[in-house]
Amino acid sequence: MGYIMPIEYIVINLILAAAIGSTTVYIAYQQYNINRARLNYEAYDRRLKIYQSARELFNVVGQHGTVRYEDMRTFYSDTQEADFLIGTECREYINQLYKEGIKLAQLNKEMYLENGQPNPRLPSGEERNAIADAHDQLLTWFINEEEKLKIRFSPYLRIE
Repeated sequence: MGYIMPIEYIVINLILAAAIGSTTVYIAYQQYNINRARLNYEAYDRRLKIYQSARELFNVVGQHGTVRYEDMRTFYSDTQEADFLIGTECREYINQLYKEGIKLAQLNKEMYLENGQPNPRLPSGEERNAIADAHDQLLTWFINEEEKLKIRFSPYLRIE
């Protein structure tokens, strides 16, 4: 006949198996929390770069009173990940910043040459005044929008 294990050994084995199983579940849960926190941090870091790129665009406009096409290409390139990292309303806002920045660059190019001198092909008068007024309106728009940037991005830059 075979050996029959006493009931005490069976109970101890069951208790040990339950303890090992519980510990394994606890460790797995902790690893899940750590990985989720790391993913949130990495997403935050990438979202912050998009926000900083928008801040930089506002800084350029504030310093120079306009933007160059090169500035807008940099902004466009730096914000490409926004489609995957932030909500559609923020992505639409970034698109709006890009479109308005391109308009500002175009108006500036019509008024001034590369060296900053007034464009001689655009004579003084109503046409130049209309372009200057449009440029000023866009510049005012950028100044007003700068205050709204933090509000628009704050839901995506909270650390939880």
